[in-house]
Amino acid sequence: SKPTFILAECVLVYIAAAESNALLQYITQTAFPRNENVLLTSYDMIGPDDRFGKMMIENLTKMGLSIKSIDALKTVKDHEERCLKVGGFAKCKGLTMKALYMTVSRESQLQLNKLEIIDDWDEWGLVHEHYCFVLASTNSSP
Repeated sequence: SKPTFILAECVLVYIAAAESNALLQYITQTAFPRNENVLLTSYDMIGPDDRFGKMMIENLTKMGLSIKSIDALKTVKDHEERCLKVGGFAKCKGLTMKALYMTVSRESQLQLNKLEIIDDWDEWGLVHEHYCFVLASTNSSP
């Protein structure tokens, strides 16, 4: 009955869509009954169809990595819908990493920018439009 936090950082996109769907269903239907408060935070790649996305996939494939469900989960909306319709979560909100960054105050952005020197903001924007951050909860309360 205690709140449960699950972090899936660049995990779900490497698993076949049917398997990651089954994992989400297991989390909400078996491991943690629906009356418990489970918060899933996932961070995964999106956008495989544009030039940058194709290059990203090609580079990872050359390194021997297989992004098995990116074609089934191309957009933030795809990730949200999967959590709600397949995963059994009551609420879900997703954003690209760029959109999430833009929600942070300017003061916080300046602090974050000190963590890593960014010399090409166009490239930074491309990279961060190809990753999404999703929060899904089994609790329907605000």
